[in-house]
Formats: sequence, structure tokens, C-alpha cells
Amino acid sequence: MSHRRAFLLVGLLLLNSLALVVTAQGASGRGGSKDDFLVNSITIGNLSSPADSWIQPDGAVMPYVFMDETIEITVEVRRLGNAQLGKAAPVTLSVVHPIGYVMQTWSWNTSELLGSIGSDTSSVSWTPDVAHSILNTSTNELHGGLIVRASVDYPQDDRNENDVKEQAVPVAIQSDAMDGIAGTSLGFIPG
Repeated sequence: MSHRRAFLLVGLLLLNSLALVVTAQGASGRGGSKDDFLVNSITIGNLSSPADSWIQPDGAVMPYVFMDETIEITVEVRRLGNAQLGKAAPVTLSVVHPIGYVMQTWSWNTSELLGSIGSDTSSVSWTPDVAHSILNTSTNELHGGLIVRASVDYPQDDRNENDVKEQAVPVAIQSDAMDGIAGTSLGFIPG
């Protein structure tokens, strides 16, 4: 009789533990393509205070900003997929020097986004305190600059190729003591 109870007890425990195992088919409904958050765009400036524009030799327009002037950075985050429940995701915006030094960081959470129709736009004010850009005077091409990097980090998002977006923003010096006149000669001769 005691052997029968022991086998019954062990059998019930085994059946109970098998009932708790989540099948691969059941687990596939979580995360993945239903929770694909992506950084859609980074915009430097706005309609009332746009970034300055440099026309490259090939006709492309390169936005640039000036040191010590406040500019708005707008980040748009979207959620793809067909999920019917809203979910929020943490977003980080960083200004990074080309050598990798993170100079400034902002963080926030998106609003509750639904799949494929949801987008969240947030803006921050940035005042660059250093200048960094390269102007090739022989080709009149502007490049380099500080890197504006936006990333969204939703844990169940398994499609990570679209979670980070970067944009190089040249930062120019508007007025510098070297641009003045020292005595009777120019301190800086444009050429």
C-alpha cells in the first residue's frame, strides 16, 4: 500500500512539472517581431531654429551647428509588428566624441506604443561646448563632427539591427579670439 502511494505521489509530481514546461510554440508569441522597436529618425534643429546647412560638392546638404548655441535634437522611435497591447521602451540619446568619449546623455521612456502604428517623438536641447569638424578646403567638403547616437533598448526585442542610429554633426566655431585683429595685422587670414 505504501509503495502505491509513493508511486502515485511521484507520478503526480512529474505530471505537475510537465504541465509547467512552456512549449516553443507558446513562447514564440512573446517578444520577437511583435516587439521590434526602432530609432526611426534623428533631427537636428526645428522649424523655428533650424540647423545651418552646408552644401557639399556633390549637392548633398550637411547640417551643422555652432559651438555655444542651443539647438534642439528630436528623436522618433517606432514600434513595428502587429501587437495589440501598448508597450513602452527606454530610449537613450548620447553625444559622443569621435574617439568614443560620451560627452552628454539623456534618457527617457517612450509612451505606450502599439504595433506598426505607434511612434513616439521626444526632443532635448543641446548646447555643444566644443567644436569638431573638418573642412577640406581643396574640395569644399565638410565632414567629421560629434556623433549624435540614439538607441532604444527593449528587452524582448530580438531584432537589434535597427535599435541604434547615429548621425555625425559638425560643430563650428562662430567667434574666437583668434579671428580678431591684433594690432595692424589680421590674426586669422581666411583662405
